[in-house]
Amino acid sequence: MSNYANIIIQSPKDVVITEQKIKIAQMVADGIDRKSIAKKTKLSIRTIEAHIDSMRKILACESTPALIAVLFRKNLIK
Repeated sequence: MSNYANIIIQSPKDVVITEQKIKIAQMVADGIDRKSIAKKTKLSIRTIEAHIDSMRKILACESTPALIAVLFRKNLIK
């Protein structure tokens, strides 16, 4: 069982984005490269990319910068 809380985001459908995915997005927003994020989180680079792609699809964002902007506007990242 995960230690991560779930965050519900209002979108066309109510969906759940895990705290872990938000932490990854925060690191991306902070300018940390995917390889370093993978090392810090003990996940593979491919898993990091899958989490980012998943959030982009959930929130209908065409790019990672657009995803970061949406999460910032929703006060989920700083």
